[in-house]
Amino acid sequence: MSTRDKYHEVVKQALEKEGWTITDDSYAFSYGKVDFRIDLGAEKLIAAQKDNQKIAVEIKSFIKPSPVQDMHEAVGQYEMYSLALDFDDPNRELYLAIPKRTYDGFFQRPFIKEIVKRKQIKLLVYQIGAIKISAWIK
Repeated sequence: MSTRDKYHEVVKQALEKEGWTITDDSYAFSYGKVDFRIDLGAEKLIAAQKDNQKIAVEIKSFIKPSPVQDMHEAVGQYEMYSLALDFDDPNRELYLAIPKRTYDGFFQRPFIKEIVKRKQIKLLVYQIGAIKISAWIK
């Protein structure tokens, strides 16, 4: 079992503040004889649609000495999880959770923006001190 990300509880609490129900505090599933474990699974009732919106959230801290190394790991995980979810749970949206400081700095670099665009990475930007979500970016 892998260790939890440094800001796992921050993201979990921020989602709960926004009305999300954490259904899986480690969303585990298998596809094609490969086991996957995404940090969080959550649902939220959408009253107008009388339906549940389901998400999976992979949390990243971006605290390694090299943000490029963090990005490499995050993109690889995101791509694998996204493909597996397409088959196993196609109605669940995958988000990569990143700290606001990382989004405001590293993620504003042209090459990083291009990676996010080309790989169609959905971002959940969280604020560590305030324990809140500052942006959902599709």
